[in-house]
Amino acid sequence: MERLIQLQVDECELSKETLREIERGLEDARAGRTISMKEVKERLGMN
Repeated sequence: MERLIQLQVDECELSKETLREIERGLEDARAGRTISMKEVKERLGMN
């Protein structure tokens, strides 16, 4: 997560809530709770 913070483009700080959401997303990815781009497109009707 530190790498993400260092890579941010604009100068404003990320809020604690945003950092928590980023961490939650990373935890989901580590646990395999993701869907493929193909499935996203199918769900959105973008086949």
